[in-house]
Amino acid sequence: MGSLFGRHRLSPTLSPSKTWEGTLGNLFGASLGTAILWFALPDWMPTIAGVGVPLLISVAAIWGDLVESLLKREFAVKDAGAWLPGFGGLLDRIDSLLLAVPLTFYYAVGIRWLSERI
Repeated sequence: MGSLFGRHRLSPTLSPSKTWEGTLGNLFGASLGTAILWFALPDWMPTIAGVGVPLLISVAAIWGDLVESLLKREFAVKDAGAWLPGFGGLLDRIDSLLLAVPLTFYYAVGIRWLSERI
């Protein structure tokens, strides 16, 4: 979505192809994915906490991608590996998960901790 409609650069120095429009697409995709998989959220998670999941996933995914881009620029490498030539390497395929998975896990742990005390 960002490459099709993107006009406003998110971080031109780190990742020139990332756009704010792509960020909105990312949020839409995370929201759609969460809505489709709503049944898989734990029963103890309040609805309002479940609504925060797409926002957290979206922000963390973009953050992870930018951190990985920063590391590649710092070490002056184009691809983060040779396992998937033409795709920037394996790390480029999973960079969004590097922060999204642990942050979502700890978000759920924190919500459960709060729900047990309220």
